[in-house]
Amino acid sequence: MKTLLLTLMQFPLLAASLVIDAGSPSDQYFSPAPGLTYTIATPGATGDLTSRFGAFGYRIPTAAEIYKVTVTFRETGTVTGSNQRLFSMKVNDQTRIDRFDLFAAAGFSSIDREFIVISDGEIKIDFSYSVIPNVTPVRGAIVSSIKVTPYLEIGTTELGPNTTLATIQRKLDETTFCVSMPRLQP
Repeated sequence: MKTLLLTLMQFPLLAASLVIDAGSPSDQYFSPAPGLTYTIATPGATGDLTSRFGAFGYRIPTAAEIYKVTVTFRETGTVTGSNQRLFSMKVNDQTRIDRFDLFAAAGFSSIDREFIVISDGEIKIDFSYSVIPNVTPVRGAIVSSIKVTPYLEIGTTELGPNTTLATIQRKLDETTFCVSMPRLQP
């Protein structure tokens, strides 16, 4: 017998999301400073596309909460094929992306990667070069933006294999959304 877990989530919570426009004048919380940035002037578009690239990191101050972190990557046109830009990403010292080939994954389009992160007062994101033996040296990470959104799980309920939409609606109607945000003790 198969069951399905229905999880209700809400984004954002009460606080506003923090959006970092990597490589732009409003880019913040990065190191090393000033670091390497790239701007692409796009004809007909409003504003330029900016990026931070190489090996770098961000130290984003937060409350001790749970967050959804969305990192947007976009190739700038400095590579022309797979295996030319490979990089890894750690969030709070845990590898979340390993040997990511941006061109193979998205070509010249944007691609997002999302992670749920527990913060103890700071979210630490580090990007590093990935090296493949016997392959020409590759370019490092390239990040267009980072969005940090407070995360809240409203509730979870188990659904059986014969659950109908009417049953799901009834469960939602019966649920009292008593919301609590986990707090981490220092």
